[in-house]
Amino acid sequence: MEEDFEYRLVSSHGSGPTIMAGEDLHVEVEPTGIPPGGVRWQFSTRYRVSKSSYRDVLLQSILNMCKEHRLTPLEIRHPIPKCGTQFVDVIFANDEEVIKVYDGDITFDFYGTKPELVDRAMPNRKHVALCIQMLPSDSDMQEVLRALQENGRIRKAGKIVDVWSMHCSGSGRFNGKVLVLLELHTQKGAVTLEARASIPGWFVFRNIAYLVRYADRPVWCFNCRYDEEAPFHSMHNCPVSPCSCCKKKDHTSVRCPKRQAQVARRPRNSNKHALSSEDEDDGDNEDSPGRASVIDRASMQRRFAELGIRDRSAEAEELARDFGVLALSESDIGN
Repeated sequence: MEEDFEYRLVSSHGSGPTIMAGEDLHVEVEPTGIPPGGVRWQFSTRYRVSKSSYRDVLLQSILNMCKEHRLTPLEIRHPIPKCGTQFVDVIFANDEEVIKVYDGDITFDFYGTKPELVDRAMPNRKHVALCIQMLPSDSDMQEVLRALQENGRIRKAGKIVDVWSMHCSGSGRFNGKVLVLLELHTQKGAVTLEARASIPGWFVFRNIAYLVRYADRPVWCFNCRYDEEAPFHSMHNCPVSPCSCCKKKDHTSVRCPKRQAQVARRPRNSNKHALSSEDEDDGDNEDSPGRASVIDRASMQRRFAELGIRDRSAEAEELARDFGVLALSESDIGN
């Protein structure tokens, strides 16, 4: 974190010492995009997920790593590349293995390289870190704790393990943030969808709703932030608020016929389209002489490359305007 805080333990219901220190719990609030119980590596060499040969080599390398370090992989995922960089996520059986891999900087061999360990998610898939924000600086922590324990959504989602309050390191003044480690309800060892959907996005304290942050938090409906009984929904399918598109109250914006009509694909009239294309080819439109045709774009790009002119540059647009045409082809520029 950028600032230094003092973390004070308000309550702990776990057996033995606290599962996670306050500063570590604070880090878990930030989203990483990694599934719970997972660790992410970044490839330093080329990797093609579409090629079975690459996947087979990667799978065997990960299995060898797990066998060497006595790890149990449950699932291997390939997240979306970022800026051309490929990643791989491995979800492990328990939180001890996640911490062991991350703290030990364990990696595997892939075509003679060692993929870099990037980040990890919440080690235990049953846990989630909540951060209640902007509480009054004079809040009584015991009163906040009672409100947390009596909150209907939290009780439906799981049970509170630890509660920490955050204070300014210099003055010791409460800065308005409370960290909560929540253990979600499970069925047959797996977290239920109902439990995850019940994690609150708002916390009502002294008749005021305060924002609750946690990793991968969905966009809760702001208008229903005081309703602690309604199921999760966004502003666009709120059953109470009027439609954001037409302002009527008999339907949500998701089902709005006006919105659906606006995005519906209009049937193309082939005759009118042909006539409009002929009009454009005549070059009568003087308002936009610099626009290039999609058909001739590839040819234009090749010729620009030969002339040393970069595509989408000011030189290309000026050259097109000088010729006074809608599209530049090889025949337009000349050999």
